[in-house]
Amino acid sequence: MTLTEKARLFWDKNPLLIILGFSLFVRILYLSFENPLWWDSHVYISMGKYMFSHREMGFWESFRPFLHPVILGFFWRIGFDPAIIGTVLDIVFSLTAIGLVYIITRKIFNRSIAALAALIFSLTPFFIIFTGILLADPLALTLGLLGILFLLPQAHQAPLPLRYFFSGLCLALSFLTRFPQGIWFFFCLRDFGMRN
Repeated sequence: MTLTEKARLFWDKNPLLIILGFSLFVRILYLSFENPLWWDSHVYISMGKYMFSHREMGFWESFRPFLHPVILGFFWRIGFDPAIIGTVLDIVFSLTAIGLVYIITRKIFNRSIAALAALIFSLTPFFIIFTGILLADPLALTLGLLGILFLLPQAHQAPLPLRYFFSGLCLALSFLTRFPQGIWFFFCLRDFGMRN
């Protein structure tokens, strides 16, 4: 068996693993450049410090969702640097979102379309740019996709009320991470209306 045949066989068996490895490489390469944190990133860190220091450090912006600052503040409270842990969590959440795109697309279509969709999604410029600058987008997208996965009847055999509960929970957490993610609720309500 030639090297090309072995590579093709490995791709056929593990397309998601290859896409995730390639996506991780692209993100690490992107993060190796000096990318300063944006204002929003500093606000999320300050909000987390504000919550976990009993209002002695940081500041609060009431119009921002609070789930992402809670996570950053928790890790700051137990001794981690929020900028470093936030970058690591961004990478983990973005890779999880890529995996969820693959799984959802595979359940609806097939493996080859799922691999193509996950690859295109992973290389979207805005998705790469938002990784590592501590914005709430990777976490919100991951929670939203997880909520959609729970709705798919092809994904699992759990009872419908249980699927709706976990879907609603994930979508609500997505909304509490980034308010525009509330658009997912419209599609889920539409789906619920079509089934009844």
